[in-house]
Amino acid sequence: MGYEWTGVIKKLNEHATKRKVNDMGYLFIAILIVFFGVTILNKLNRIEQQLTGTKKITLEKNQNQIEYDEPLLRDEVRQLLLEGKKIKAVKRVRERTGISLVEAKQYVDQFEL
Repeated sequence: MGYEWTGVIKKLNEHATKRKVNDMGYLFIAILIVFFGVTILNKLNRIEQQLTGTKKITLEKNQNQIEYDEPLLRDEVRQLLLEGKKIKAVKRVRERTGISLVEAKQYVDQFEL
């Protein structure tokens, strides 16, 4: 009778070990899904910020001017230009608005005297 119980216990241990391996696989897949979900949400937030920032941008090709109705950006560009950081100003305009490098440079050039 002791032999029967050891066989049963051995089979239960094997089954529990296999179940742990399967559970670990499910846990790994769940972690991957969460990771990719967070990554996608971050990218969507960045895209949304860029799209909301470009609502009021217009490029007048004849005058090479860009109108952008955001006082904070204008103030920031002016401050960076006063500090002699024109490249950083262009980069900031691109980050905030999503416009091209040429358009961002034209926008910054409007503030130079």
